[in-house]
Formats: sequence, C-alpha cells, structure tokens
Amino acid sequence: ANDIYKKYEEICENEKNNYDLIYMRFNPIFPGFIRLTKKYKGKFVFEHNSIELTEFKANKSVYNVVMSYIFDKSIRKNAFGFVAVTDQIYKYQKSLYGQINGICIPNGIDVYKYDVRRTPKYDGKNINLLFVGNIRYWHGLDRIMNAIAKYKKNGKRNIHLTICGPINEKDSLTPLIKELNLEKSVEFAGPKSQEELNSYFNKSHLAIGALGCYRKNIEYACTLKNREYLSRGIPIVFSEIDEDLPKKYNKKIYYKVANSDDEINMAKIVLFIDHIYKNDAKKLTKEIRTFAENNIDYHIN
Repeated sequence: ANDIYKKYEEICENEKNNYDLIYMRFNPIFPGFIRLTKKYKGKFVFEHNSIELTEFKANKSVYNVVMSYIFDKSIRKNAFGFVAVTDQIYKYQKSLYGQINGICIPNGIDVYKYDVRRTPKYDGKNINLLFVGNIRYWHGLDRIMNAIAKYKKNGKRNIHLTICGPINEKDSLTPLIKELNLEKSVEFAGPKSQEELNSYFNKSHLAIGALGCYRKNIEYACTLKNREYLSRGIPIVFSEIDEDLPKKYNKKIYYKVANSDDEINMAKIVLFIDHIYKNDAKKLTKEIRTFAENNIDYHIN
C-alpha cells in the first residue's frame, strides 16, 4: 500500500505535471494522501466502484476500516468531484460528498484487448467452470462450491472448477473444499497472464462472476470481471443486477442467481449449459463477443 501511495505522490508532485484534474479510484487508507488532497484541493476526481466501508468490513480488514473512519471525510472535502459506476453507489456517495458534484458512469473496458476464446467441445458429460481474479468473500465462491458438492450426490455430470488467481488466497477456501470432498473437483491454478489465460478459457464452458455482492451491501454492480468474460465470448453466472446486461439476455448469454445466501441450484445451471451448447456453440461465442463490442466497449481509437 505504501508503494502505491508513493507512486501517487511522485506523479502528482512532478513539476512537469501541471494537472488541471487528477482522476483516480477513491481509497482512503493512505494517511499521507490527505496532504496531497489538501495541496491539490479541487483537482481530484474520485472514482467509486463500491461502498468502500462496507467492502472493507466484508473483507474483515481492520486496518482499512480504521483508516476509513479516520481519513474518509477529510479526503472527500478536498475533491473537485466524483464518479460512481452504478446508481446505487452514486446515491450513497452523494450523501457523503454533500454539495460536491458527481456523475454515474458504468464501467467499460477495451473489448479488443481480449482474445476471443476457441469454443470448447461439449460432450454432455464434463463441465468446466472458470473463475479468474482475487478471492474475496463477496465473490461467493463458497456458494458455487456448495452447489457443486450437492449436485455431485445425484447429478450425472462431472463438474470441475478452476480458479486462476493468487495462490496465497486459497487458504480461505481450503477447509471448505476438504469438508465438501471437492479436492478432485476444484483446482487452484495460480495467477496467469492474459495470454496464459487463453488456454483456460478455451476449455471452459462457463465463467464465474461475483456471487456474493450482497455481502458488501451491493444490489447493483458493474464489475470488470463480467465485462472481461463477455469480451472473450464465454457465458457467465453472477448474482448482482448489472444494468448493462438486460434481462432479455438472461439464460441466453448469462445465468443470474439470487443475490443472497440462498442455495445455488447447480442442476439448473447444468440445464442452462445444455441449452446454450446444444446447437451451434461457435455461434454462441461469436454472439457473446458481439454483444460485448456493442454494449460494454469503451476503447479509444
């Protein structure tokens, strides 16, 4: 964290950089950051992707919670404005910023930075699930693992989950995997580059998005994870309301589960996979990629 702050400080205080505005993601956990916001008061535009304090509490980060209580208000009052990625987050943040102006702009990505997957064969017997990213409590991976374990008791498909992300974070899930007897069904592949991820997407039938946004008091979200998945042409499962993904596409390019602790019905997800892969699977990949290009692409020519 200190290294990140020092980089902020270095960029802001470089005499060659006479900025009119400084745009960055809001993060109130750097004590020295107050000095910067005071020195450049009225120049910072902060981006909010979540309700930070709730997220820190959900992640059980005592340090971040304490720093947020101490510095959050002081940092905000020095801002020029703010950006929130959903209306829910905007309304919350606006209540804290008061008279400081803000705007709601959904997340977007450069779709063309991501390779389209080669559509895997689907034999109706084996299903490969893929999760890419850091392991956080609000990602709800425990929910999908419980669903896989319950399905295994009577289900006929072989379901395998691969997690590509920092290995040191797997400790939070290892006891559950052992308890559910999923050692052969869950693989921790470690962090991978975008190029290395290609092989994992090429053999996966469904990507796992966030399944526990409710755990940080979020109903509406706009995750980069979903957008990266769709850019690669892979269908996804997630729990939040994403306003860039209209309901008419539910059970066509994505499957939405309850944004709560309700059990995930793996049998229904299997039926979803059967349905979307039963005809022209390559066409499915192309349709998802085209949707991404037309709806979530923010690339700059």
